[in-house]
Amino acid sequence: MVFLSSATYDGDLGGLSGADLRCRNLAAAAGLEHAQSFRAWLSDGVDAPLSRFEQVDLQGAPYVLPNGRIVAADFTELIEQGPRTGIALTETGAHVTEQFVWTNTSAFGEPFSAADHCAGWTTNSNLAAARTGYNALELEMGPAWDAWRDERQWTSVLAWKCDKLWPLYCFEDGDLED
Repeated sequence: MVFLSSATYDGDLGGLSGADLRCRNLAAAAGLEHAQSFRAWLSDGVDAPLSRFEQVDLQGAPYVLPNGRIVAADFTELIEQGPRTGIALTETGAHVTEQFVWTNTSAFGEPFSAADHCAGWTTNSNLAAARTGYNALELEMGPAWDAWRDERQWTSVLAWKCDKLWPLYCFEDGDLED
């Protein structure tokens, strides 16, 4: 499962592990199964989804929104082709479009910037910045949609100062067999 966090945060997330904890807490509060397996789609200067997600090599494990709509057949499709649809649902099922999302992650699941990542996601200073994605468009057709998909704007579109409040993408990851 993947969702857009219903909460917004500044760049002081407590590092990557703090961002993961926020995703896990939101998933648990929403009563999602495997809540402790969620991770933020977030990169610092070294670590990124490509290096820290466990399901990178797992074929045929689709990413789906809380309503069951398929975002990608697996991590490979997500990286190679981008999402099939915008990540427009929160953990509570609320529909949200046209929202910037903290990522610092390239279209290939790697760090976008080695330097601009809110000091490893530990500062909300307006002197620091980080890359954001754009979660979804209201209308999934036409030139704007084509650009969103082709340019992988879902994960990398603009940089913002770390004092801004943006949500996170939260992806279910890891061993799901309990």
